Amino acid sequence: MAKIFRLILLLLAYVSISACADELATLNWLKVNESYFELSLPNSFKKVVMHGEDSFVGEYKSETITLSFDYGPYSDTLQNKHNHNQYKEWREQINGHEAKMVTYTKSNTEFVMAIHFPKGGQPYKSGNKLTVFSIYHSKRDYDVVREIYKSIRFKE
Repeated sequence: MAKIFRLILLLLAYVSISACADELATLNWLKVNESYFELSLPNSFKKVVMHGEDSFVGEYKSETITLSFDYGPYSDTLQNKHNHNQYKEWREQINGHEAKMVTYTKSNTEFVMAIHFPKGGQPYKSGNKLTVFSIYHSKRDYDVVREIYKSIRFKE
């Protein structure tokens, strides 16, 4: 009986993951070129005009996700985020670049995922770093943000 129950759970997990992957594939993704890097976003995102004082900053919004970035020598290194609820941290390679990823809960309906690249591509000679923050509201949004982060490529 326990084996049947585990088999059913495994099957349900597979169907859920497949449905999510299919849903992500149906989004119309656009490549966005920023000055020092590029990333892919669903076409529902709209650019918000921003101006940084000591770095290159930007923001994109959809109905359920806000994504902002900071590229410069003083970008947030995500060092002081560990005191947030449900905090998780890990390292990952994104298109050949070492990155620190964090997730945490901001409120009951708002979640955060952030990624920090301590060496921001070829212009790193000047010490530039890239940090991207996303605020989102659901598991589907989490998957979209993960895909966006996996698409980040530095202009070398």
